[in-house]
Amino acid sequence: VGSEMCIRDRPAPGAHNAAIKMCAYSPCGGYIATAAVDQTARVLRLPVQKHRGAGHTLLAHTAPVWCTSWSNDSKYLLTAGDDRRVCLWSMARGGSDPLFSLRHLEGLPAPSAAPASAKATALLQGYRPRHRRVSTAPGAGRASAVMTPFPNIVRRAVFTYCDQFIVVCVGNSLCLYSYGAQQFRSKNELDNLRRRSMCKLVRRWRAATAQSILDVAGNNGVLSPVLLTANSNRSVTVWDLAIEKPVLHINHAHSRPAQRIVLPQVRRCAQISALFIVLVRT
Repeated sequence: VGSEMCIRDRPAPGAHNAAIKMCAYSPCGGYIATAAVDQTARVLRLPVQKHRGAGHTLLAHTAPVWCTSWSNDSKYLLTAGDDRRVCLWSMARGGSDPLFSLRHLEGLPAPSAAPASAKATALLQGYRPRHRRVSTAPGAGRASAVMTPFPNIVRRAVFTYCDQFIVVCVGNSLCLYSYGAQQFRSKNELDNLRRRSMCKLVRRWRAATAQSILDVAGNNGVLSPVLLTANSNRSVTVWDLAIEKPVLHINHAHSRPAQRIVLPQVRRCAQISALFIVLVRT
């Protein structure tokens, strides 16, 4: 894979200094993201031969990176790895710093637990949030609660339900997080603080018969509540988030545990086109 990806400003043998664990094309077709054992992830512009390896190197992880996942608009990227951390990146900001780094099962600490500038603190003191889950009192809410670190490495992290939620595979748990996706269009410091407090665990399911969940797949292009997971006991499970439980369990789907599971991605434009064709024919 590395020999085809062309990787820096000058010809080089690979995009990374170690094995690449995963590659993912952006929905817009303009970028490719790679995750590698050298504790980095890279975003390269396509075609790589034309742009000579131009892109970003994402440097927040301290252990091998397992996966990458794009948002629908190709503006945001998720990475996860052996350091038991999920990072959300903005392509507009490059690889300097992730928007947030998720390390705990409950989500992110409240704004008071995160470092803030004097300007942002002053704004926050005079702010009265509409959302009841965000508290402006120092040490209130989840900041005073005991946060539980991820007990295992994070195998997979993906966007789902049209980027409104993040799904994380940790051990034999499937965790669903809400993260205030609508606020990523703003760039001021106050919204940045609110964003840190919005990432919260919505639901956690456990695969009762499997030791770990190896991969998860869903159709993020539409509002679909269906997810598929590949489990360590060679089974595949179909989950329906609308009813909050698995609806189908396929035992011995493979002779060995499946490392990757993929669903065909359907976009809203494809659905609209299909509806238009049906209306014209009728």
